[in-house]
Amino acid sequence: MYIPELLHLVCSFALAHDLVALSQVCRQVFHVVAPLIWEHVDGLNNLLSLLPHAVIQHSRCSERFRLSRLVELPGSDDISLERFHIYASHVKFLEIYSENVQEFDPSGWTALSARSSIQPLLPNLESLTVQKYFTEPQGEDELEWMKIFIGPSLRSFWYRLERNDPHAMRMPKAAVMVLLDPLVERCVSLERLAIYPKAGSWTCFDLPAVFASRSFSYLQELSGSVALVASEVFPIIAALPRLVRFSVYAYDQFMPNLPDSLPLDAFRTLKHFTLATNNPHDALDFARFQALLSKVESLEFCCDFYAYGVGIWDGKELVLEILASWLANASGLKDLRVEFDPEDNGYDSIDLTDSLALERILQHRIESLYLNGVHFEPYDVFVTSQGDWSFLNSCRCLAIRAPSPLFLRSLMPPISNIWQSRSRLRIHTFDPLPLNLTCLSASYNARA
Repeated sequence: MYIPELLHLVCSFALAHDLVALSQVCRQVFHVVAPLIWEHVDGLNNLLSLLPHAVIQHSRCSERFRLSRLVELPGSDDISLERFHIYASHVKFLEIYSENVQEFDPSGWTALSARSSIQPLLPNLESLTVQKYFTEPQGEDELEWMKIFIGPSLRSFWYRLERNDPHAMRMPKAAVMVLLDPLVERCVSLERLAIYPKAGSWTCFDLPAVFASRSFSYLQELSGSVALVASEVFPIIAALPRLVRFSVYAYDQFMPNLPDSLPLDAFRTLKHFTLATNNPHDALDFARFQALLSKVESLEFCCDFYAYGVGIWDGKELVLEILASWLANASGLKDLRVEFDPEDNGYDSIDLTDSLALERILQHRIESLYLNGVHFEPYDVFVTSQGDWSFLNSCRCLAIRAPSPLFLRSLMPPISNIWQSRSRLRIHTFDPLPLNLTCLSASYNARA
């Protein structure tokens, strides 16, 4: 019990309720176990219950049968935080609104807010993750209390967005600024930020000054809505000195006016870029930013044609133009992920064989390739093409149209030529018949 290293080893294999039981053994064990218990906090209930006279009420909402929690805090200025500080100093990762909708009464947060302006309530907090649907006009009220937990130790503020979820994008301007203001004022080295303000010049107006602040000069990962690429904001983000990953989600939003061009030294450190949209024309607008695409090693493009109102085949020429335009400038590309059917509706995909888009894929040293909604014929590409596939480690095409045994016979004779250069190559084909081709060392497995 008096060997902390041994106790840490035991605790690393214990569950949360076991750690709680261990903490009650003696004071020495408590000091070792308590940081492990409180390091990751899911929800605020456990933290707020440490405050004297705090009341947490639970009620069942009729809408979607969700649980609502109303938190009432003492409004006294002399509120005692002694017990709170014992555990709060151990919190490094805080996740809010994990599963249920929680509502907070803002009237009782005045005293706590005053304390946080003097001394951080969570002095060692590194990551704050938020999962919440915002509704107007209450959105800013729901976030007003959250800024009291933002302190100088924070490295990551992440609003978790469900994929292809336009409702989660509805963050009012006031709600966005409630979060961004304390981030600028208190965080000295923020590294990860995900926030989704509404598009439109009225929302983007305050963003240039925010991202030009010294607090955001350490950003390595940035994810947000199309408001981040407006002409007033985009050049400032492109000048961030440490940005490695940049993601733009434009679901159900109109693209603002983009800048005509970016300087060649923009996005100097960028390695990963993601664009997700329902409008394929948005992708063509981004294809002109050579300064962005020429830097990336990993490129992800997701466009739901059916949400846009047309089928993939109706926009075949547009699809091929988009891919060819993007790949023309992505000179250092190693990882390519393309999704034109993100909801897996199972519609006919577009064949890239003999297209300019596939020709440009062959020009890059692609190590990982993922295609959904578009495909190519493996025999025509891997066996008969003159392209260099020696760098390819992973290839996944969700709609290869090659179910017949004739295809297997045509592919098997030269397959030994593929083993030598692609020992880890995997091709998964599902529709219309399940087929799994795996090339591993000197073995060949086919299941049809």
